[in-house]
Amino acid sequence: MGTSESVALIGAGALGTLLGYHLARAGHTVIVCERSEVDRLAVTDDTGTGEEPVKWVATPGDLPAARWAVLAVKIGATPAVADWLAQLPADGAVLVAQNGIDQRERVSALTDARVVPALAWLNCERIAPGHSSSPTISHEASARSGTVSTTSPNPA
Repeated sequence: MGTSESVALIGAGALGTLLGYHLARAGHTVIVCERSEVDRLAVTDDTGTGEEPVKWVATPGDLPAARWAVLAVKIGATPAVADWLAQLPADGAVLVAQNGIDQRERVSALTDARVVPALAWLNCERIAPGHSSSPTISHEASARSGTVSTTSPNPA
């Protein structure tokens, strides 16, 4: 991603809210793709509560151009968000933040965008719509402890 990009957040539950909040905090325009209106994402940790403004769209046809997406719905809900995924361009990418295996196979049938499977070892809980609770995330501490991992977007 460039310095500031639009990112579609498909699924604003506990994990989606946490990831979207940090993307917005890093300066990206987060577009929450949800039935219920959300104008900000909030995360409460042991240092307090932070909030970041976001954009919201209720239908796939209203999604403005976004090359990037985070898919954070439960695996069983993936078919229900197929219309959102179909909006992504072929030169875009969707980060699949779901538990389970076969992420690439399941999601690539629903989008022309590149599918990037992910593992998210994050402890978070949904408090309210657009609001998650999580222990403080220290990027420096995570890197030292080896809990930050990347996977190749291309299978070997």
